[in-house]
Amino acid sequence: MKINVPTRRKALSQVVTTLIILVISILMTSGTLISYSTAVASSSLKMEQLVIREARVWVNETGAQSAVQVENIGGRDALITTVEVRYIEEEWSSIYYAHGECTPLTPVQGMNITGPFSHTVADATLNFTQATGSILLPVGGSIVIYIDQPDSLDITDLGTIVYINVYTSTLQYIDVIDVELA
Repeated sequence: MKINVPTRRKALSQVVTTLIILVISILMTSGTLISYSTAVASSSLKMEQLVIREARVWVNETGAQSAVQVENIGGRDALITTVEVRYIEEEWSSIYYAHGECTPLTPVQGMNITGPFSHTVADATLNFTQATGSILLPVGGSIVIYIDQPDSLDITDLGTIVYINVYTSTLQYIDVIDVELA
């Protein structure tokens, strides 16, 4: 009869092996989480973010006019695709814009814009051109938009609250204002 004598083999115990596998899986998980959070943070820095600095709407017996000053404080250029006054989309033929700042906003040309114009407020003169389609607003840029004769406004709206909506290719920005007498 043969007796088996245990031999001295070198091997890791089951507990040590389990601990090694556990540590490796934790390290891999933390690396994945760090990679994911870095990707989310860097993509959020590259988003557009517009701020409506000022918006005004004026009416009188001859018609109406509105103006809005928008600034892009985000990390990506914005493309303004639509402007609405009181939830009615304005035609590009009635929208005039200029890059820059003009504070405070005031009505121009007797409430009837007929073409490109210059407007001076304080010491700043801006040259406005008629929009023919979407308007590009670069990062850190500011733009002033005038809407001539918004379809939804007349003298009976004096003192009411209106919404001005500025749409970009990805987001919508809203300002609520009172209609003033020009």
